[in-house]
Amino acid sequence: MATTTIGQFSGVLVMATYGTVTYKTLSYDTEQQLMFQALWLTSGIVPRNRMVGCGIVGCGAMLAILTAIIASSANTTNTAALKAGIALLFMY
Repeated sequence: MATTTIGQFSGVLVMATYGTVTYKTLSYDTEQQLMFQALWLTSGIVPRNRMVGCGIVGCGAMLAILTAIIASSANTTNTAALKAGIALLFMY
């Protein structure tokens, strides 16, 4: 039960929704944006029990860093920070 609750509140929906905004800011076209989203959504080849057991702390860290990047450079032209944000999406 706790695993289901943690999964729902881990930020997956936020990343899936706002990832396209970041990709657009970095001048990726629509096809590239869809490729990023498809790759991100289908990269779960690790068994679920291991991913949940080892990944909760890592997920929290990635979300914290991503939040800081978005808060400091969402409306700027700092492409290095935005690219780091996309890297964090994949590391998440």
